[in-house]
Amino acid sequence: MRTRTLSACVWVCGGMLAILLVLFAVPALPPDLDYSDGVDGRDLIQFSRALNTSPNGPGWRPAADLDYSGLVDEEDLGILVRYFGLTGRVRRVWALDGATEALKRLTEDGALLGAFSGFATPKTVSVYSADGTIWVADYGNDQVARLDRDGNILARISGFDSPSAVAVNPLNGDCWVADTNKDRVALLSSDVADGYDVDSDTGSHTVLTGFSRPSALAVSASNGVCWVSDSNSDQVVRVAANGGAELGRFDGFDNPGALSVHPVDGTCWVVDGNRQQVVKLSVVGAELLRLSGFTSPQGLVVDPQTGGCVVTDQTRVVRLDASGAIVFSTSGFNPPLGPFLDPSTGN
Repeated sequence: MRTRTLSACVWVCGGMLAILLVLFAVPALPPDLDYSDGVDGRDLIQFSRALNTSPNGPGWRPAADLDYSGLVDEEDLGILVRYFGLTGRVRRVWALDGATEALKRLTEDGALLGAFSGFATPKTVSVYSADGTIWVADYGNDQVARLDRDGNILARISGFDSPSAVAVNPLNGDCWVADTNKDRVALLSSDVADGYDVDSDTGSHTVLTGFSRPSALAVSASNGVCWVSDSNSDQVVRVAANGGAELGRFDGFDNPGALSVHPVDGTCWVVDGNRQQVVKLSVVGAELLRLSGFTSPQGLVVDPQTGGCVVTDQTRVVRLDASGAIVFSTSGFNPPLGPFLDPSTGN
């Protein structure tokens, strides 16, 4: 029996008319209907019971509609056959298409499985890898959306004004939101209900004020602490995992942007936008490195294996080691989006 072991990525970068990709590990292969981490005869039996059904009809099972066509048919059977006999986890790809404002789901080899509309200028996506829950910063609708791993909307949370970033706490599935125009960050519980309003409802969120156009977030997998780029304050802020208080504010930035946190040692890499630099901070916010030589750094992601990071810089992608030395610099992008990193390989 063949085995696949695939893992997930980490960071999303926004851009007009761009496609933004998120790769992540999910608990099962797509046709694994009984969630046994394998596709076998039991899944085939469950699939056969749903064959030739459609929504609201008897026997309908959304998970069996593998191509999201609205009908369980021979096309879905073909997908099941393709995975039959495999065990392990599969890498799914979610994309925000800036041109169509849709959330799209692709197979690991790039085939389009489905598109989900209803968003307006969606900015970023963050995924809770434990169960595949997807969070979307629905900037134009002034909402945050929570979806299941198949793209079905579970909840829309309102009360925001142009939320520009979301970041899931990998320890518990709670989601941080940069509520940019209201100069605050919010922490939503993983089970927040549909229709919840952060301005009028209570019990499923925490709000922390005192920011000035927060624009980017990153959550530490080691302790759940959230790092925030407070753009207009020219500071990076550490916030307690429960959202109750700031742990520290760090000066020396000019319009900080993307951040990424090492999952083990808690160090945080930051794009210092207007200074065209990349900065590495200790787990408590002390500046460890400040690197120049960039033209227009935008995206950044930590490499959990080496402690370095990968930076998108105007028309190139730059890889740095933990000491800040350049491992490689590859040009020819126009512009590069991301970056994305598969932690199973560090590439």
